[in-house]
Amino acid sequence: MSDSATITAPSSSALRHVIESLVMLTASVLIFRTFGAEGYLISTGSMAPSLLGYHRQMTCPTCSHLFARGMSLDEAEGASSMASTASAHAGPAEGLTGTTCPNCGQIGLRTAHLPRNEGDQLLVNKNAFQWRTPRRWEVIVFRNPSEPLEAYVKRAVGLPGETIEIRDGEVYADQKQHPKDLTAQLGTRILVDAHLDQPVEDHPEWKARWRSERGDSSWEETSRGFQFAGSPDTAAVDWLEFRHWVVSGGSHTTSVTLERWPAGLDIPPESLSTLHFDPQSSELSVAGAWPAVERDRWMKRSEDPLFQEALEKLYNRSHLAPITDDYGYNQKYEGTATHRVHDVMLEFTLPTAPQRGQLTARMTWKRTVAACELDFARGLITVTWDGATQPAMTCPLPSHLREGPHTYRVSTFDGQWLLAADDRELCQPLPL
Repeated sequence: MSDSATITAPSSSALRHVIESLVMLTASVLIFRTFGAEGYLISTGSMAPSLLGYHRQMTCPTCSHLFARGMSLDEAEGASSMASTASAHAGPAEGLTGTTCPNCGQIGLRTAHLPRNEGDQLLVNKNAFQWRTPRRWEVIVFRNPSEPLEAYVKRAVGLPGETIEIRDGEVYADQKQHPKDLTAQLGTRILVDAHLDQPVEDHPEWKARWRSERGDSSWEETSRGFQFAGSPDTAAVDWLEFRHWVVSGGSHTTSVTLERWPAGLDIPPESLSTLHFDPQSSELSVAGAWPAVERDRWMKRSEDPLFQEALEKLYNRSHLAPITDDYGYNQKYEGTATHRVHDVMLEFTLPTAPQRGQLTARMTWKRTVAACELDFARGLITVTWDGATQPAMTCPLPSHLREGPHTYRVSTFDGQWLLAADDRELCQPLPL
């Protein structure tokens, strides 16, 4: 006598259930994509640095700052996402001077050998503007009216029916300026200086950007920033000042006075030298940051003390570059101009708030000097213009800022003074 086992074939109802589930899932995704939301991959860099397209991650060998370098579509198509090779597209995209570090200003960096990174991805709510109109400065996605299959992501500047103008870099809608709020400022700002990413101290072309003019300054630099070692009871006002020193590059022109050219030394022709002398105006000038090797080469040609003094002064001044609108992601090409900017933001973190004394942040917008004093002992914020004794505004300093680390931001974007702590505005913004 033997036992027998019965093997049952898979039920057709189970297979049908799987197929129906897949069909329902596919239909749900299609409906959701058609009427709810849709994903997009950003390929270009017009919205950088808020949203990145195809790019390469570059670490500056001079200051160790990590930044994204944008790629053109042609360049991206010729590069693998795993390993990029130098191609016919890579050379012209970087120009003759290569990539420039947005932090220290080092020129001549090459990125063609670095791997390609995909652009940012967006999940777009298609019904967002069914219930409200777009807001100024927010990021929106729309389709090209001429090519309905092409979608664009941009930041809304003008609203329907408005006339938009740009004057001296500022945006006006119907003759009125509309300053950005803190969120829009954080989305559009570009790096000028990352203090913790600096060239080594003995770099021949580098000098510290933050420094005190006082010989007996109580400011001490640490591995994490700066520390004030003075006593609030005895310490005088001690400013820590910023100067935009760059290692190399720049499109600015620097001039110093030189009464006479050294005897026995030929004046260099403009086409063959970076150093130029104008006998009529008695001015010595260079374009961009003048290399130390060039300064030393000219110093060896003449021992004239006035000439040597002018060369040293010219070298130092040439490295103090204006803040301009060029940055790491969208590098400028040869022949394109950069523009000086007035809109800047200072960001700093206080690990602990001082129990006595005051901390003042002073910034310049065009010809206006705005000073903001934080008095933690009295719990008061005082804002003044151009050193006036009468404050432009006072407001309370929240008590929770007296404890723990907090990040502060002071800005002059769009001709407006703004103060924030931990992404929250502390006072009513003021026009400058």
